[in-house]
Amino acid sequence: MGREEIARQEQLIAVAAVRSGLISREQLEAAAIEAQKAARGAEGPASLLKLLVKNGLLTDGQVESLKQALETASHRRAAAERGEKNLKTGLEVDDVLDIPGFDVREKVGAGGMGAVFAADDRESGRRVALKVMYPAHARNELFVERWQREARLLVEFDCPSIVKGIRHGSYEDDDVGTLHWMAMEFIEGGSVQDILNREGRLSEEFALFVIKGCAEALDYCLSHGILHRDIKPDNIMLTTEGAIVLCDLGFAKPIEAHRAGERETTTCGTVQYISPEQARGYADVDIRADIYSLGATLYHLVVGSTPFAGSDAAEVMAKQVRDSLDSQEFHDAGVSQHVRYFIERMMAKERDIRFETPRELLDCIDTIVEGIRTMEFRPDPPRSPLEPPPLPGGGAGAHGKPSRNSSSSARRSPAKKRSATGTITPPGRAKKNRPPAPTDRPAPSDDPDGDASPGDGRPRRRG
Repeated sequence: MGREEIARQEQLIAVAAVRSGLISREQLEAAAIEAQKAARGAEGPASLLKLLVKNGLLTDGQVESLKQALETASHRRAAAERGEKNLKTGLEVDDVLDIPGFDVREKVGAGGMGAVFAADDRESGRRVALKVMYPAHARNELFVERWQREARLLVEFDCPSIVKGIRHGSYEDDDVGTLHWMAMEFIEGGSVQDILNREGRLSEEFALFVIKGCAEALDYCLSHGILHRDIKPDNIMLTTEGAIVLCDLGFAKPIEAHRAGERETTTCGTVQYISPEQARGYADVDIRADIYSLGATLYHLVVGSTPFAGSDAAEVMAKQVRDSLDSQEFHDAGVSQHVRYFIERMMAKERDIRFETPRELLDCIDTIVEGIRTMEFRPDPPRSPLEPPPLPGGGAGAHGKPSRNSSSSARRSPAKKRSATGTITPPGRAKKNRPPAPTDRPAPSDDPDGDASPGDGRPRRRG
């Protein structure tokens, strides 16, 4: 890219920053004058964006987010001009029928990277979730690298709280192009985001049940040196058996503590839940970034909205870095003091203040909630901390959905306990135990004709 083209791109990004409200027009004009003076001096041409970052008006993460937004818009315009399939919904059942080894039945979801289909695995005879990357993304080496890393991790991992991968591969279709695919266990249920959409804010007991299940998954990731980087309600599943399962490891990567002081070339994650260090583009992010995102998820569950909002991604990221949580929001939602403590510590701007590990978070939740329960009058026999109480309905699963008949039922119990060595041991609990109700009011039944909700290409089907 020539010098003039680079300057033009920087100007477009700077203008986008003004439109987003990150900087004022006057601040941009002052920086542009400074860059022009530098260009006439001995120092030579100066980068407008670097000056804005140097002067503290933008962060590297904000610049990268604005750049990505402009590139995405440009790619979509180019794809439309070429008559290519839409990047969001570019695959249908007919496009993937020829992938060898599977009998594809129906499309059950779609996201930014690909679509998910219910399919029968001819090798095992079991129903699987077949996730297929959009062919337009197959030309991007970074996207393919992330896709293959996710596929390998899901096959390698064996954790009750993380969706299980089966195998993966690619197929060249003469009409569609390169189809990268991964087959995963098919989970009957829906995402926690589905429940939020249906119920609004959720009960604290149910919210902490979700957070504990997700923290178990993060504890497993940490034991393998992996950072998830995209914790959010849309990537957390509640199965019809009442288990919490984390999915979508598309942004997962090894923890690289040795890269302190370095910056990433791209910012990964969902801006409404991203940690300040991710927003700044730090390369040495660790498990505490996932704990921050889990705290933002807990906030969303009990308040009913995300912690920060804005007109675009860059504005939201700026708030993640600089703004404090709104006390009035906690008050209006009736959030208890102990849940507010969990959220504020998990979402501390300085990562050293956060819980050090998911295990520390789990232990703190157990200790505080058990202490609260011992002070309450309980006519029923006491339960262990956050043990999900039975829901009415006998054999019905959560939200009135029928329980799944699967050989993995025992593996998916939500009450897995860990031994002193940290390995997962059988729960030994009665099957009648179910997760807490999402709200204090009875949960409405699902629409039997409802379609799978759009998401991030996660393996799911509404029950």
